[in-house]
Amino acid sequence: MTVSEIRTPKTQKASWGTSLQVSDDLWRLRLRNPNTGGRDRIIVNTYVYAGADTLAVIDPGWPSTVDHLEAALAELGLARDLADVDYWLYTHAHIDHMGAAALLEKRSKAPHIAAKSLTPFCPKWHRFQDEIHDWRPWIQEAFASPHRERLLAARQHHGLLETHGPAALTRTEFIDFGERIQIGDLNLEFVDARGHDPHHGAFFERERGWLFSGDVILAVPTPICRSMHDDLDAYRGSIARLAALPASLILPGHGLHRRNSKDQPFEQLFERSLKYVSDFEKITRHTLSQATAPLDLYEIAIRSTPEQKILEPEARWWVHMALIDSHLATLVEHGFATRVEGPSGPLYHV
Repeated sequence: MTVSEIRTPKTQKASWGTSLQVSDDLWRLRLRNPNTGGRDRIIVNTYVYAGADTLAVIDPGWPSTVDHLEAALAELGLARDLADVDYWLYTHAHIDHMGAAALLEKRSKAPHIAAKSLTPFCPKWHRFQDEIHDWRPWIQEAFASPHRERLLAARQHHGLLETHGPAALTRTEFIDFGERIQIGDLNLEFVDARGHDPHHGAFFERERGWLFSGDVILAVPTPICRSMHDDLDAYRGSIARLAALPASLILPGHGLHRRNSKDQPFEQLFERSLKYVSDFEKITRHTLSQATAPLDLYEIAIRSTPEQKILEPEARWWVHMALIDSHLATLVEHGFATRVEGPSGPLYHV
């Protein structure tokens, strides 16, 4: 076995998904989702911290992967079952990260730790989850006919209320941005990382340099959707805040974790995320400037793709449309574009 093989951890596969031991007391899980359609194909990084006397799970994943999480913890020898978990921590409220919270309460007495701004939504947790993940009101407001009607028909919404019934979060220890919390040997600072979600934070362990960054820094453009109350300006600010931290290991919500190195310095990751934003702004402005008549959102989204056609897979196309819409709204707000109500719905021009 070579030195590089010793230093490079191996991904282990199992019926419930895959695991990777990042350090002596930290694992990354990718749980297999039994639901394989649409957005459910998105793979989430779930992190498990197993200290000397503390077991904490960061971003447990989809509601449909709870059983696989329990199987993973047991098979890896980290816990007998979910009742052994001491803390549940969340970078943000989206269903693929925090959607299982109320289901976990039925099988664990551990507290749930996330942004304090989520406090008002605890009594009706599943209703809150359903509302922020139902894009139909946004489709109704943002698109013109006939695309509006076709997209509404395609965006079927089967929520947590329908599947699991009403539920509340009762075991919570919500924290403010800037606060610190001791989790075993980890002293975690909750850093403001809003933009992709108005309740988004990042957990930073300064002594180890660990940064659990959620969905702020990804290898692909971070989704920003007005339907979910996302904010482009807040997202830019969050990138700057995370870039200023002395992190040595970035642990994102999706994709590969990264260690800071001369070959791949973290500056490149943050610059890439900012470039995604600036590139979307440029292509949106360029598309509008080249049009000879006002365009609807769907047509702008089509013309903004490299080959001027719908992107695949489907989830990528929805993210693209949401990002174009967010940039259109910002351009209108700053006076660089105009939105008018045409006979079939909203249109845009410069």
